[in-house]
Amino acid sequence: MAFWLFLIVAGYLFVALSIGQYQGLITGDVLMLLGISGVTGLAAVQITGDKAAGRASRGFVQDILSTEDGPQMQRLQAVAWTIILGGIFVWIAVRDYRFPIFDVNLLLLMGIAQSLYLGFKFQEGNK
Repeated sequence: MAFWLFLIVAGYLFVALSIGQYQGLITGDVLMLLGISGVTGLAAVQITGDKAAGRASRGFVQDILSTEDGPQMQRLQAVAWTIILGGIFVWIAVRDYRFPIFDVNLLLLMGIAQSLYLGFKFQEGNK
């Protein structure tokens, strides 16, 4: 969630200050991505609860890609698609001075990846 919040705020400031336009910059697709990541973050906190509070960090990348059982494919998939769509976002914002309109299938793919992450996280929490 912090990833998309940072990109959207930074992108908005960049585009608005570059072209002097402040209205109509944020697209529905960008709001959809922020919503997907927000719901995923909220649900992940609800699933995990207090279980993660005492766990020592093994480093940022290890923490987001792995559980106690090692690296998890669903986590890698969620991170990979977040980075890919984030890269597209930055590329279009910097090159065209506007926010992108994503293909519906990319948004669905992002939602599916985040849903799979939550499903497996729920399963991990019930062990």
